[in-house]
Amino acid sequence: MTSELLIIIPLLIGFLLDTILGDPLWLPHPIRLFGNLISYVTCFSSSFKKGYFLL
Repeated sequence: MTSELLIIIPLLIGFLLDTILGDPLWLPHPIRLFGNLISYVTCFSSSFKKGYFLL
C-alpha cells in the first residue's frame, strides 16, 4: 500500500461510520460540554478578579 492510502482509508472508514451511526441523541456533543466549561470558568474567574473570593 502507498502512504496516501494509509491516510485516505481510515478517513473514509471514519466518515462512513459517522454517517451511518451519527451522534446519539442522549449524549450531549463534546463541544457543548467544552463551551459550558469555558463559560463557567470565565464567570468564576471574573468574579474572582472582582474580589468576591478573597479570604
